[in-house]
Amino acid sequence: MAARQPFSQECFSIHKINQYNYALQRVSGDPLLHLIAKLTPTGRFASPASSGHRDIEFLETMLIGMALRQNEDLQNMRGTKFLREMKVPGILRTEKGEGNLAPVKSLRDVLGIDV
Repeated sequence: MAARQPFSQECFSIHKINQYNYALQRVSGDPLLHLIAKLTPTGRFASPASSGHRDIEFLETMLIGMALRQNEDLQNMRGTKFLREMKVPGILRTEKGEGNLAPVKSLRDVLGIDV
């Protein structure tokens, strides 16, 4: 998340480089880095702010939750304590057999979640 600093400082900090290197040693394939920029109403890139951007913080939490659903070994630990412990059948940490229950299917339909 680069709400308080530019992408370059966020992406290339020693901590992030160490995370990338660790992941590259464990998994084969081509690394990808997706940058999602916040735009102002006039279409310019939003500047970092000392107090951050609440919408960017929310988006980061949401995207980490989605990534954690795909990969339990996600390296990013920020904000994952609740996501790793929380259980919502059909959405988060569904146990075997729970996904077929009618209420679970109904909730996924309402939220537009395909399994």
